[in-house]
Amino acid sequence: MINILFLVVLSVPRYLVIDVKGTGMKYLEDQGAKVIEQVDSVTYLVEGNIEEMDHTPYEIAIFKPYVKAGKAHLNRGKYYIPDLSEIDYYFSMVSQDSIYGILNRLQEFVTRFAYTDSCRRAEQYLVNKLQEYSDSAYLWPFTHNGYVMNNAVGLRDGEKDDFILITSHLDSYSQDPWNYAPGADDNASGTAVVIECARLLQDISEPMMSIQFVPFSAEELGLIGSENYADYVVENNLPLMGVLNFDMVGYNPQDGLDFDVNMDSLSLFGQIVKHVIENYVPTSNRYTYSPFSGSDHYPFAMRGYPWAFFIESNYQYNPNYHRTTDLVSTLDAAQMVSSVKVALGTALYFALLPLPPESLVVVNTGNGEGIKVSWPSVSYPDSVSYRIYRGTSPNTLSFLMETSDTFSIVSGHEQNLTYYYMVQTHYKGRSGFGTPVESILVDNIPSTPQLLSLEPLRNGIKLYWRPNSELDLLGYHVYRSDNGSFERITPNPVLDTFFVDMGATSPIWYSYRITAVDESLQESSPSDSLRGRPVTLSEGILVIDDFRDGNGTPISPNGFAQRAFIDSVLQETGVDTFEVIDVSQVPTVTLSDMGIYSMVWVMSDDVTEFLGSKYKDAVPSYLHFGGKVLFEGYKNSVNLGIVNTYPARVGLNYLGLPVDSVFLNTRTDFSGATSTIGVEFMPDMSKLLPSWNGNISNVEAYTLNGGQPLFYFDSNSDDPAFESRVCGFKVGDSIVYLGFPLYYMRKQDVVSFMTWLAESGFLKISEPFVSRSFDIILTGNYFTVPGIERGKISIFSIEGRLIKSGEYFKSGFYVADLKNGVYVFEISDGDKTLKTGKIIRVK
Repeated sequence: MINILFLVVLSVPRYLVIDVKGTGMKYLEDQGAKVIEQVDSVTYLVEGNIEEMDHTPYEIAIFKPYVKAGKAHLNRGKYYIPDLSEIDYYFSMVSQDSIYGILNRLQEFVTRFAYTDSCRRAEQYLVNKLQEYSDSAYLWPFTHNGYVMNNAVGLRDGEKDDFILITSHLDSYSQDPWNYAPGADDNASGTAVVIECARLLQDISEPMMSIQFVPFSAEELGLIGSENYADYVVENNLPLMGVLNFDMVGYNPQDGLDFDVNMDSLSLFGQIVKHVIENYVPTSNRYTYSPFSGSDHYPFAMRGYPWAFFIESNYQYNPNYHRTTDLVSTLDAAQMVSSVKVALGTALYFALLPLPPESLVVVNTGNGEGIKVSWPSVSYPDSVSYRIYRGTSPNTLSFLMETSDTFSIVSGHEQNLTYYYMVQTHYKGRSGFGTPVESILVDNIPSTPQLLSLEPLRNGIKLYWRPNSELDLLGYHVYRSDNGSFERITPNPVLDTFFVDMGATSPIWYSYRITAVDESLQESSPSDSLRGRPVTLSEGILVIDDFRDGNGTPISPNGFAQRAFIDSVLQETGVDTFEVIDVSQVPTVTLSDMGIYSMVWVMSDDVTEFLGSKYKDAVPSYLHFGGKVLFEGYKNSVNLGIVNTYPARVGLNYLGLPVDSVFLNTRTDFSGATSTIGVEFMPDMSKLLPSWNGNISNVEAYTLNGGQPLFYFDSNSDDPAFESRVCGFKVGDSIVYLGFPLYYMRKQDVVSFMTWLAESGFLKISEPFVSRSFDIILTGNYFTVPGIERGKISIFSIEGRLIKSGEYFKSGFYVADLKNGVYVFEISDGDKTLKTGKIIRVK
């Protein structure tokens, strides 16, 4: 019964809800919805059966963490887009009567709410219209909540199978959706655009590329029709070039703008859409370049396909939005005509012009004046040729030659001058789009190679670089520095594009750079350098501090109190060699950061800070080389990306944790942890709020399928869902995983646990350390820090209490009044921290 209930809990749907009108989430929460998190200023992740609630003020989309699976065609830079003389003729054929004929007919269905029979009739009506204008058209069925619904699909077959989608959604919604939802603007308007575009393209006998016209159903239920169709495109590996989606394009809010245009500007598809708008459709628009999640382009964008989304500006200002008053009489004819022109112009470009090559490569031949230009072929049924353009400026290219090959050796260049190249496909008398312009400096010396990445190995380092393109290239030399000058470590040029340095065995930072060498033994200038350390596991402990600095009050300790806790615990355990990385102060923690240490202690003891994404990717590699990791803190499994929510089944995971399920007790109910290893934990009451009565919340518990249980949840309320559940476990000799924060436990308990780890061999306590923390053994009356001229100094006790502060000068800071002991110091200049470290006072 427990397992059944658990599955039921996980089956509750989740949606991205866009609060377009600023209604707030309370309106949905009062209907039983649960807000999980706020994604951005207007978007929320909400759990509940939203479809059964009144979601009139909102846009909704089923939430799904997509993995990009589509191939984004032609997205390598800025493409050349020629003028298209046919556009004016086709634009003159746009008919307001035709547009309004579609609008009125769709409104006459009374409601197109996706669950209704009248929506089925609207789907069939649209297929009938598309059959008039397309090579073929059909209903594309899918099932949702037991209802069979249909997308309407019309196809224009092109000379290439590659295709674009011109889309809308055909269903509607209102505050009375089952009985009356005319949906003129939302979204008969976008659907009329799709049908009118299909009508105007019917006379093109052989489009150069295929076009699909697809009004999706069930958009208002959460992008159901488009999500199913996007899955179909991915699963069948269909060559989709891009999606142009129209949703709510008929109302003019009189705000000085016409449309909001969301688009992928990196692809040829997105660039063509923008080119059409800016050169052929005189409108005032606002552009954004991230996909709005409330319409049918979104599932395709999330799967990696190029996309563009066209919608009237500030659509939320339409007073008829999701209302029974959304009627054709409220729409603006000029808005509709402009929308059709955007769809039509985009479709014409793909129908009438051949596609460019996917890429263009321009390389030196090595003789100081020759260039090789090459590109992949573009496949059409009949013969294709290619036109090459060249210039000494990217904006003034001239026609150079035409060839049926996919490469050309071009001579006659001046040395030490930069040239620019572009290639167009030429097919059936039409030159199409041009590749992004590529530049090259004509030279007989190899170009500087690009060092791509550095991979720490056990007692070594592996380098990878991008291959040079010179035709007379001999190989590469590798140079290394250990904080001195760079020295070459390759006696002969390396012929491959990687190198393993097995001479990098010390636990120090090494820097590398490479050069390219040609057959004349001419050497390029050196690449940028990369820096890394080998994996040695020879040094002390690395503490990854994923713990937000607080204000020094209970449950909000400052950084000095946290560091003092670490210092005290490890020193009492017998560890005096360790380093601390404050995750909030670095972009990422890499294997080079971890690899020299015998153990990593991941301390994520703040319930609101989740920076696991900065270090979790390096952990599996560190473990692979034999490292040991102690994970402890609040909500580790979410922070590390093992689960997204609680409760959750775990299954296979990147850390190999033997966990079936993970649970979270959000109540202030954890009074400690019992164990069978002679160590028990109790919270430190002095670090908690008095109202907590010595208990803490947000502690994880687990159902294991392996490993060694270490600790068991002691519930203050004896909650049967958590009492005696495992809350800490060990995996082999590599991972200790605790579902509670050690900082808030009694220090003597933490020391006892660390001592147990040392006795069991998990933690080493006597090791040399190549680069100590910034510790100072102080014997005189003045304290000085090399390299610091002046600043504000604060000195804290090992417990985090401020002992003294003042102005620091390079001549020193008076400390004769400090007693023997261990202290923590910080020197700062305004908001900038100049130096922190530990002082050991010995008189």
